[in-house]
Amino acid sequence: MLFIITRLLCCAILFLAGCIIISKIHVANKKMARILLLILSVVLIVVLSLIPIENALTTFPSVEDSYKYNHMGKAEFVIEGKTTDLVVGKNNKIYSLVIIPKEQDGWKLGMPLETNTVKKVISDSLVIRIYQYSKTNEYYLSVLDMTGNKCKISDNIQSSFLETENNNKLYTYYSYLGDFNEQYILYVNGNAIPIFT
Repeated sequence: MLFIITRLLCCAILFLAGCIIISKIHVANKKMARILLLILSVVLIVVLSLIPIENALTTFPSVEDSYKYNHMGKAEFVIEGKTTDLVVGKNNKIYSLVIIPKEQDGWKLGMPLETNTVKKVISDSLVIRIYQYSKTNEYYLSVLDMTGNKCKISDNIQSSFLETENNNKLYTYYSYLGDFNEQYILYVNGNAIPIFT
C-alpha cells in the first residue's frame, strides 16, 4: 500500500513545485503549461509504479512486510521456494497471487508483472496454472477444483501441497515445483494429468 502512496506523494510534490515555477517565470500560456505538467505527473506515476526502486534501497525483514508494502489486504498463505516465495493474499473477499524474490538478508518487492502464468490447463472441473517469477527458473503450481470437493493431489516429483478453501467453498491447492521439466505429471484423485501434452 505504501508503494503507491509514495509515488503519488512524489508526483504531487513535483506537480506543485512545477506550478510554483510556472507562476514565477514568464510562460506564454500558463494554463497549457500546467496541463502539460499534470500529464507529465500522471505519466511519471505510471512509470514509477512499474519500477520497484525500493529494491535498490531496502530489504524487507519478512515476506509479509514486502507484500503489505506493495498490496492491499494481508498475506494469507506463503509457499516457500529457494530464491522466491509465492504469496496468496486476500483483500476483502478477493484473492491475489504474487511471487516475491528473496535474498540472504530478507525479501525484495515482487511486482505483479513479474509473476507470469506460463501454463494453464483446464481438465474436467480443474483449473491448473503454473507460475514463474520472471527472473528465475522457479515454478509454482495452483490447482482449483470447481466442484467444491476435496481432492487428493500429488505429482511425480513428490511436491508437498497446501490446501486452501475460499469463500465459495472451492478448494485450491498450491505447491512449489522448483525447476521442473516437461515430464511433469500431476495426479488428482489417482488420475494422471499431463501438463505438457
